[in-house]
Amino acid sequence: MILKQTIKPKEIKFLQDKQALYVFDFRALGESMDYDIPAMWKYENLMPWIIERGYAVVNELHKEIHYPSENKLLVVRKGKDARISVARKLRKKKISAGIKSLWVAAPHPDADQLAEQKNMTINYTYSDFLFRNDKIKQKGLLKKMTPAWKIVRNKKELDILRKNRKAGFIKRKLGSGGYTVFDIGKIAGNEGFVRLFLQASDEWYFEEFAKGETYSVQCLIDKESDDVIVFGYSKQHMAEGKCFIGSEILSLESLEDDIFVQLKKGIKLMSPLLNNYVGFFGIDFIVGKEGRVDILEFNIRTTAVTVPTLLSNNTGSHAFYEEDLPMDKIKNEDIILTEDSDSKCVDIFRLYPNKQELGVSFSLDLKNCGNMPKAMGDEDIETVASLIGVSLSDVVSSMVKNFWPFGWTLCFILEESHCVLSGWYLEKRLTVDVFCCNTKVEDKQFEESLADIFRPESITVNRKIIR
Repeated sequence: MILKQTIKPKEIKFLQDKQALYVFDFRALGESMDYDIPAMWKYENLMPWIIERGYAVVNELHKEIHYPSENKLLVVRKGKDARISVARKLRKKKISAGIKSLWVAAPHPDADQLAEQKNMTINYTYSDFLFRNDKIKQKGLLKKMTPAWKIVRNKKELDILRKNRKAGFIKRKLGSGGYTVFDIGKIAGNEGFVRLFLQASDEWYFEEFAKGETYSVQCLIDKESDDVIVFGYSKQHMAEGKCFIGSEILSLESLEDDIFVQLKKGIKLMSPLLNNYVGFFGIDFIVGKEGRVDILEFNIRTTAVTVPTLLSNNTGSHAFYEEDLPMDKIKNEDIILTEDSDSKCVDIFRLYPNKQELGVSFSLDLKNCGNMPKAMGDEDIETVASLIGVSLSDVVSSMVKNFWPFGWTLCFILEESHCVLSGWYLEKRLTVDVFCCNTKVEDKQFEESLADIFRPESITVNRKIIR
């Protein structure tokens, strides 16, 4: 089943493993290139944004970066060579005995070796990555759902394509974030392209130019089911029509049904490459005339937009993600996700306030309760906390004060805000004050659950949306 669902990091099972070491390293994308890409360093600091109270690798601790969650950070210094993987550096690091597995956002051969050396399980091997991310194989599966394309086996075939003067791009089958995408009209005299093409001339294909706007969706397949969840939607910003430089993260509700239906068809066609896969993946596509979807590629791994999308889902706000922004261009409202101290550039995440709804506030007044305890004990607190977790939001912490004569106040700090209950035993009365940032909370279910416990003769409800 393929679902459209705004999911948050805390709801993703494979991000909750307290015995896993989480590593974000994009170097496998450039494994087939002889490029020194300093930008690869910045992605190493992304994992702490989406895990909580877990182990994560970073390469620097920047005072400008304020991670939202408490994690155990393992610092692996950058070094001088941007091509050296995180996993290779970790070989000489002492790793906590509590770590039993390695979770990689994008695989790398060094990560396979590290897992074997340290006797850890690994979520995604490099050979599996190569199998699932072969764009030529993907094109064959997608058939007419992708722009017209053709394998380019040698220089002769390349020259024929150039003479035909069709607009389009020469791409390498593994992809490298746009670094191995070349406009066919601009390859003459491009020594970098010629060198790469001659190194492996059987790994290239030509893709005709498709008119329209470029978008992506972020998806995942979790451990507990085979469902594909589409959890994010964004409009991509590209440099020269090929290199990703940022995206506008849109509401998932704005993903039109006819486009979603076409994407579902594409996901089904790709099932041979998605079978038994657990993790994130992204789909890049173009929306042309009359809403036709041309799928460019599946990136079956964590993508650059995965983390910003999950952060946007956490807030429920419209957001913008931009890469390689000079430090002097940062605005006060920008959240710095990564920083490259060498280039003095940052990747930023900018939230736009939700102009419609900030949250929901409601109060309950339960009178003549048939069951009103004189004081609240641990078991009572756990019962109420459980009801809140099901109907409203996860409970972060709680505090109770039992008064004499016979009254109590029970306060809960929620991930979505707060809930306060005050009980008067002599009056057999309970009042409840709640505020939640999520306007779609099950407040009616919460009201009914409280009624089952305290058995009031009447309940007065006041509810309003805060705008």
